Amino acid sequence: MTNRDFAIEIDTLRTDIGALRDDIGKLVGSASHLASAGLRDGAERARASAEGLLEKGRDGAELLGKQVEQHPIASLVAALGVGVVIGRMLDHHVDRR
Repeated sequence: MTNRDFAIEIDTLRTDIGALRDDIGKLVGSASHLASAGLRDGAERARASAEGLLEKGRDGAELLGKQVEQHPIASLVAALGVGVVIGRMLDHHVDRR
């Protein structure tokens, strides 16, 4: 191989490396764009799920309110029972320390 052939090969190699650098830059840009789009999509799905859960929570609270209005004595007894159970659990936990 002559010096001229070697110089041509080096120039070709430089051109190929430059093209490869450009392709890698485009690939990184595309990957970044896809990741960003994926994050936006995930955030939108999370927001929709949170809104759905919030709506279910509101519905549950509304239903509970109606039940308390319809059965105030039973609701009071149930709340008292839950309070006693939680109190005993906490008292038992404190005794074990």
